Amino acid sequence: METQTDMANEFELMKKVSINMATYPKTRRYCKQVLDGLVDVKCDIVRVYLNEYTEIPDEFPKGDKFHYHLGDENIMDSGKFYFMQPNEYYFTIDDDLLYTQEYFRKSLEFMKETGYVAVTTFGKVLKPQPRHFVDVEMVVSWRDDVKDNYICNVAGTCLSLFDTDKIYFNSNYFKHHGMTDLEVARIFQVRQFPIICRAHEASEVKYLADDFKETLWDRREELVEKHDEILRSVPEWDLFEHKRVLWLTNYIHDTLINDEKITRSGQYLWIRSMGADVRRWAQIRDKESINDYDIIHMNLAPNDLDLALEVRSILGEKSNTKLICQADHGVDVMNGVFNFQLFKQAVNAADYVIGVEEMQCRMLRFLTQKPVIEINNPVDVEFVRGVQGLTQENRVGVISHRYQAHEAYLGQAFDRLCVPVDLLAYQGQDAIRLMKTYDTIYGDTDYLNFLRLLTKYKVLVDGHLSYSIGRVCMDAAALGIPMICSERSETAKVLYPHTLVNPYDVGEIRELTERLLNDIVFYHNVVSTALERVAEFDMFKTKTRLLNHLSND
Repeated sequence: METQTDMANEFELMKKVSINMATYPKTRRYCKQVLDGLVDVKCDIVRVYLNEYTEIPDEFPKGDKFHYHLGDENIMDSGKFYFMQPNEYYFTIDDDLLYTQEYFRKSLEFMKETGYVAVTTFGKVLKPQPRHFVDVEMVVSWRDDVKDNYICNVAGTCLSLFDTDKIYFNSNYFKHHGMTDLEVARIFQVRQFPIICRAHEASEVKYLADDFKETLWDRREELVEKHDEILRSVPEWDLFEHKRVLWLTNYIHDTLINDEKITRSGQYLWIRSMGADVRRWAQIRDKESINDYDIIHMNLAPNDLDLALEVRSILGEKSNTKLICQADHGVDVMNGVFNFQLFKQAVNAADYVIGVEEMQCRMLRFLTQKPVIEINNPVDVEFVRGVQGLTQENRVGVISHRYQAHEAYLGQAFDRLCVPVDLLAYQGQDAIRLMKTYDTIYGDTDYLNFLRLLTKYKVLVDGHLSYSIGRVCMDAAALGIPMICSERSETAKVLYPHTLVNPYDVGEIRELTERLLNDIVFYHNVVSTALERVAEFDMFKTKTRLLNHLSND
């Protein structure tokens, strides 16, 4: 009989297992032993960030599995996270520890069985307001046999594993290099994810460098001010409860999950915000296994209405598993494409219903007595701000959406404008008909390149006619670019209160465009307001608001 672990879905089978290390010349002899020990370890790729090297050492193992990167700068142990990308089980290791196959196997199996975002065998619990990074309440040592699992708030990144579909960051997120344990711990505190130190045996790992005295640990007194800065950035260090979350659908788009880091759509960002497992219903062979989850999160798209009823029939009426159904569409779209009788049954099957804007929530409350939560779709503010932008030009970018043809109407606002005006297709390629209206048409693009493209413009315009589309204005706000927005967007009302327009008022759209191009004070007021307020839309504050609703009801 198959176990739940054996029932790996297609998505999990596609995940790479990667091992990632940073090193520098003074530990070269140890590093070679570590790398030689990884030759026969089962994994897809071993990546090594070579600090201070000008060439790859000849004695380091070669082959398709090994990838070496000559660092342009010495980023110390931050190099372990230089390679982070989606769709991986991402191990981070040190250059002076010898790792067994058992270590990797046990960590990977534990993560798959429990759904934790991060697993380590070297954990610390800090005091709530630590004065130093050794100001701890408990240390779970990798050098000893440990029979129990412990929730921690610091993981030794020499002995850690991360699921990059649930937690994503890289070395650009770190303010200081040489202290990744604390930098990563800070990220986990902000995102309210627990780190689990699993039960382990001391024999899983061996220390090689007992005679080496230039480690970061030996330099800890030099780094105390930087350590304190990171520690103080968290008001109170805490331990978080592990919530096992399932993001469930009938029709999930693989490209959004595998190629774009689950960041293209605000709806998909709930996956990383909550650290959720992702499943198509068809991929779950043991349907009763959904009872193992604390939360099941579903999008109420037309294809998934029946699925909500099916899930409820399996959970029963008194299940401890909470079913959340989210109405991602605006009222206007819902009116046109939903079978309202079936839609009403679906929202009544939920324990909680999420809407993203006021008008939508009013309608949802009319349809159901279940708790309706008004909460925006999340945005990863830190990720967006870390995008390496293009050189800003004196030009205007108009956002195109696949659901409408309103961009042709908006084009009238820019007739004979003194600067070029381009059309940026956020989703879809239905823009050929508008070639004569705009200087350049950019077709459908992946999310990261779309963000980079936004940074090219001095002014952005989004005149979407729906009441619920606010994603692009959140991106623009995080990037620090002024945007003229439809007054129908609830998100825009918060982020861009000075540049809201009736989407049919081309005269006002042109007037605001010219003012942003020419009035420096107004320009900076619009930008500073958006930059300050977008923090409230961050995916982890969104997560906190949702969990608070669930715990208070």
